[in-house]
Amino acid sequence: MNRLHAAILAFAVVVAQPAKAATDDAIQDPESIRETARQFAAGMAAAERGAARVEVGTLDRRLRLPQCDRPLSAFLSPTSRTATRQSVGVRCEGTVPWSLYVPVTIERPGEVVVSTRPIPRGQIIAEGDVRLAERDLATLHRGYLNDPAQAIGQRAERDLPGDEALSPANLGKPNVIKRGAEITIMAADELLDVRVGGVALASGGIGERIRVRNASSKRELDAVVVGEGLVQVTP
Repeated sequence: MNRLHAAILAFAVVVAQPAKAATDDAIQDPESIRETARQFAAGMAAAERGAARVEVGTLDRRLRLPQCDRPLSAFLSPTSRTATRQSVGVRCEGTVPWSLYVPVTIERPGEVVVSTRPIPRGQIIAEGDVRLAERDLATLHRGYLNDPAQAIGQRAERDLPGDEALSPANLGKPNVIKRGAEITIMAADELLDVRVGGVALASGGIGERIRVRNASSKRELDAVVVGEGLVQVTP
């Protein structure tokens, strides 16, 4: 065999072997999977609740998925537990399809009013009892206050631990009528204004509804506190 024939044979052997696909040994970058999940979660949070902070969980270092030859897509897992903790699915719909779930935490940071120390039930909240602090708004299901002035002068409706985010349900207006106190019961409309003496059967602040007893008839009524020692019933 001369040199020319040998060269031709060598070239034929090379081109006859099947070319190895460029993506056969390529592994999907885990960060691309996490970024797909992050963008999906951020978009979902922005659409539902406004600005949010998204944290994506880490993936198993042993994970070796073939590189997708199409753009990755994401979807929400039907088993996601809460609005804060989600499980986002990421899938490849390419030549070698695959899918996996990525843990995602969605937070809505914001400043809210919190207690600076334990506050016992019934205490009137003073300026030094509250401050602003950052909390995850997504977890404050009972609501929150964003201005200390909303809490100052209000009455604690239950024992409040220190550093707790206050909600409207935690607070009530200061009592201007105490249980057992003598009061004036007013029944008024456009044509009539009747006032009789009575006894408060519960304490209450302005705008709150309490139970009272008419001192003359001994009849018990529901009335709204409208002032110090004064309640109003609807005729």
